[in-house]
Amino acid sequence: MVHFVDWLPTLAAAANIELPNDRPIDGQNILRALQGEKCELASQRFWQWNRYEPVVSCNAAMRDGPWKLVRPAISAAMQPCRVDQAVDFSRKHHPEWFASTYGVTLPERQLPAPPAPELYNIAEDPLEKTNLASAQTSRAGRMLQTLETWFEQVEAERQSIEEDQIQMQEFPLPWPSSRRAKC
Repeated sequence: MVHFVDWLPTLAAAANIELPNDRPIDGQNILRALQGEKCELASQRFWQWNRYEPVVSCNAAMRDGPWKLVRPAISAAMQPCRVDQAVDFSRKHHPEWFASTYGVTLPERQLPAPPAPELYNIAEDPLEKTNLASAQTSRAGRMLQTLETWFEQVEAERQSIEEDQIQMQEFPLPWPSSRRAKC
Protein backbone atom coordinates (compact mmCIF):
# COMPACT_ATOMS: atom_id res chain seq x y z
CA MET A 1 0.00 0.00 0.00
CA VAL A 2 1.39 3.38 -1.01
CA HIS A 3 0.79 6.38 1.28
CA PHE A 4 1.50 10.10 0.95
CA VAL A 5 4.34 9.81 3.51
CA ASP A 6 6.23 7.71 0.96
CA TRP A 7 6.90 10.70 -1.30
CA LEU A 8 9.80 12.18 0.72
CA PRO A 9 11.91 9.00 0.85
CA THR A 10 10.99 8.14 -2.76
CA LEU A 11 11.85 11.53 -4.23
CA ALA A 12 15.05 11.67 -2.17
CA ALA A 13 16.08 8.26 -3.56
CA ALA A 14 15.22 9.34 -7.12
CA ALA A 15 17.41 12.43 -6.68
CA ASN A 16 20.22 10.50 -4.95
CA ILE A 17 19.77 12.56 -1.79
CA GLU A 18 20.54 10.90 1.52
CA LEU A 19 17.91 11.37 4.19
CA PRO A 20 18.98 12.46 7.67
CA ASN A 21 19.57 9.56 10.02
CA ASP A 22 19.24 11.53 13.28
CA ARG A 23 15.43 11.21 13.32
CA PRO A 24 12.80 8.75 12.18
CA ILE A 25 11.42 9.39 8.70
CA ASP A 26 7.85 8.34 8.00
CA GLY A 27 7.21 6.45 4.82
CA GLN A 28 9.35 4.22 2.66
CA ASN A 29 11.13 4.47 -0.66
CA ILE A 30 8.72 3.07 -3.28
CA LEU A 31 10.86 3.95 -6.29
CA ARG A 32 11.23 0.28 -7.28
CA ALA A 33 7.45 -0.18 -7.23
CA LEU A 34 7.01 2.92 -9.41
CA GLN A 35 9.52 1.44 -11.86
CA GLY A 36 7.39 -1.71 -12.09
CA GLU A 37 9.62 -3.89 -9.91
CA LYS A 38 8.34 -6.04 -7.09
CA CYS A 39 8.97 -4.71 -3.62
CA GLU A 40 7.34 -5.16 -0.25
CA LEU A 41 5.06 -2.28 0.68
CA ALA A 42 3.91 -1.48 4.21
CA SER A 43 0.59 -3.10 5.11
CA GLN A 44 -0.26 -0.70 7.95
CA ARG A 45 -0.75 3.04 7.48
CA PHE A 46 -2.10 5.73 9.80
CA TRP A 47 -3.40 9.26 9.45
CA GLN A 48 -5.20 11.88 11.52
CA TRP A 49 -6.13 15.53 10.96
CA ASN A 50 -8.19 18.17 12.69
CA ARG A 51 -7.70 21.79 13.61
CA TYR A 52 -5.48 22.82 16.52
CA GLU A 53 -4.13 20.01 18.64
CA PRO A 54 -4.46 16.42 17.39
CA VAL A 55 -7.39 14.39 18.73
CA VAL A 56 -7.16 10.64 18.16
CA SER A 57 -10.92 10.15 18.43
CA CYS A 58 -11.58 12.57 15.55
CA ASN A 59 -10.89 12.19 11.84
CA ALA A 60 -8.28 9.48 12.29
CA ALA A 61 -7.87 6.22 10.45
CA MET A 62 -5.62 3.26 9.91
CA ARG A 63 -5.29 0.68 7.17
CA ASP A 64 -4.13 -2.84 7.79
CA GLY A 65 -4.08 -4.69 4.49
CA PRO A 66 -7.65 -4.64 3.16
CA TRP A 67 -9.07 -3.38 6.47
CA LYS A 68 -9.67 0.28 7.27
CA LEU A 69 -10.64 1.54 10.73
CA VAL A 70 -12.10 5.07 10.76
CA ARG A 71 -12.65 7.48 13.63
CA PRO A 72 -15.25 9.80 12.02
CA ALA A 73 -14.79 13.55 12.14
CA ILE A 74 -16.28 15.58 14.97
CA SER A 75 -17.54 18.83 13.47
CA ALA A 76 -16.45 20.94 16.46
CA ALA A 77 -12.86 19.70 16.09
CA MET A 78 -12.72 20.62 12.42
CA GLN A 79 -13.96 24.21 12.57
CA PRO A 80 -11.81 27.28 13.28
CA CYS A 81 -13.03 29.70 15.92
CA ARG A 82 -13.89 33.26 14.76
CA VAL A 83 -10.60 34.75 16.00
CA ASP A 84 -8.66 32.22 13.96
CA GLN A 85 -10.65 33.01 10.84
CA ALA A 86 -9.23 36.55 11.09
CA VAL A 87 -5.73 35.14 11.64
CA ASP A 88 -6.16 32.88 8.59
CA PHE A 89 -7.12 35.93 6.54
CA SER A 90 -4.02 37.76 7.81
CA ARG A 91 -1.79 34.79 6.97
CA LYS A 92 -3.16 34.77 3.44
CA HIS A 93 -2.70 38.50 2.85
CA HIS A 94 0.34 39.18 5.08
CA PRO A 95 2.45 36.00 5.26
CA GLU A 96 5.49 38.09 6.22
CA TRP A 97 3.90 38.60 9.66
CA PHE A 98 4.22 34.92 10.46
CA ALA A 99 7.66 33.35 10.79
CA SER A 100 6.33 30.34 12.64
CA THR A 101 3.16 28.90 14.08
CA TYR A 102 4.94 27.56 17.15
CA GLY A 103 3.55 29.04 20.35
CA VAL A 104 0.32 30.12 18.68
CA THR A 105 -2.61 30.52 21.03
CA LEU A 106 -4.88 27.50 20.97
CA PRO A 107 -8.58 27.87 21.74
CA GLU A 108 -10.22 26.03 24.59
CA ARG A 109 -12.67 23.57 23.10
CA GLN A 110 -15.26 21.27 24.53
CA LEU A 111 -15.69 18.41 22.09
CA PRO A 112 -18.73 16.15 22.20
CA ALA A 113 -18.33 12.41 22.66
CA PRO A 114 -16.87 10.91 19.50
CA PRO A 115 -18.88 8.67 17.21
CA ALA A 116 -18.11 4.95 17.37
CA PRO A 117 -15.24 3.73 15.20
CA GLU A 118 -16.16 2.28 11.82
CA LEU A 119 -14.54 -0.71 10.11
CA TYR A 120 -14.50 -1.46 6.39
CA ASN A 121 -13.04 -4.16 4.17
CA ILE A 122 -11.77 -2.02 1.30
CA ALA A 123 -11.09 -5.02 -0.97
CA GLU A 124 -14.76 -6.07 -0.81
CA ASP A 125 -16.33 -2.64 -0.18
CA PRO A 126 -14.17 0.10 -1.79
CA LEU A 127 -16.92 2.72 -1.35
CA GLU A 128 -17.10 2.06 2.41
CA LYS A 129 -20.84 1.48 2.47
CA THR A 130 -20.94 -1.42 4.96
CA ASN A 131 -19.62 -0.71 8.46
CA LEU A 132 -18.40 -4.04 9.84
CA ALA A 133 -17.37 -2.81 13.31
CA SER A 134 -20.23 -4.54 15.12
CA ALA A 135 -19.71 -7.79 13.18
CA GLN A 136 -15.91 -7.77 13.55
CA THR A 137 -15.58 -6.47 17.13
CA SER A 138 -12.28 -8.24 17.82
CA ARG A 139 -10.62 -6.89 14.66
CA ALA A 140 -12.05 -3.40 15.28
CA GLY A 141 -10.77 -3.46 18.88
CA ARG A 142 -7.25 -4.56 17.86
CA MET A 143 -7.07 -1.94 15.13
CA LEU A 144 -8.38 0.77 17.46
CA GLN A 145 -5.69 -0.14 20.01
CA THR A 146 -3.02 -0.04 17.28
CA LEU A 147 -4.26 3.35 16.08
CA GLU A 148 -4.23 4.74 19.63
CA THR A 149 -0.71 3.40 20.25
CA TRP A 150 0.53 5.00 17.02
CA PHE A 151 -1.15 8.27 18.00
CA GLU A 152 0.46 8.25 21.46
CA GLN A 153 3.90 7.74 19.92
CA VAL A 154 3.44 10.52 17.37
CA GLU A 155 1.99 12.86 20.00
CA ALA A 156 4.89 12.16 22.38
CA GLU A 157 7.32 13.04 19.59
CA ARG A 158 5.36 16.22 18.77
CA GLN A 159 5.33 17.24 22.44
CA SER A 160 9.08 16.64 22.77
CA ILE A 161 9.96 19.48 20.44
CA GLU A 162 11.55 22.11 22.63
CA GLU A 163 10.66 25.76 22.21
CA ASP A 164 14.34 26.68 21.83
CA GLN A 165 14.65 24.35 18.83
CA ILE A 166 12.21 26.50 16.90
CA GLN A 167 13.70 29.78 15.76
CA MET A 168 11.09 32.50 15.69
CA GLN A 169 11.41 36.01 14.37
CA GLU A 170 9.74 38.84 16.27
CA PHE A 171 6.49 39.81 14.58
CA PRO A 172 3.39 41.42 16.05
CA LEU A 173 0.83 38.70 16.57
CA PRO A 174 -2.86 39.50 16.09
CA TRP A 175 -3.97 37.25 18.99
CA PRO A 176 -3.42 37.03 22.74
CA SER A 177 -0.03 35.82 23.92
CA SER A 178 -1.30 33.22 26.39
CA ARG A 179 -1.16 29.59 25.25
CA ARG A 180 -4.93 29.14 25.48
CA ALA A 181 -7.72 31.53 24.70
CA LYS A 182 -11.47 31.19 24.44
CA CYS A 183 -13.01 31.40 20.98
